[in-house]
Amino acid sequence: MSSIQEEAYSGMITRTAAFPPIRVLIVIRNDGSEREFSGVPLSRRTAKRTIAVLTEAMSASRASP
Repeated sequence: MSSIQEEAYSGMITRTAAFPPIRVLIVIRNDGSEREFSGVPLSRRTAKRTIAVLTEAMSASRASP
């Protein structure tokens, strides 16, 4: 499991920001702290799909006991 996925399970992904030539994925943890993953080579479409998948996984993990 990648570090982004590990963060996603413990927090909430809120936004991505494109700063060519890198992409930044910002994760807000449940305790309110922020974590940036810079240099992740994602296209905007891939980033949106990744967020959708991780958000769905987070929802599923929270729903299960």
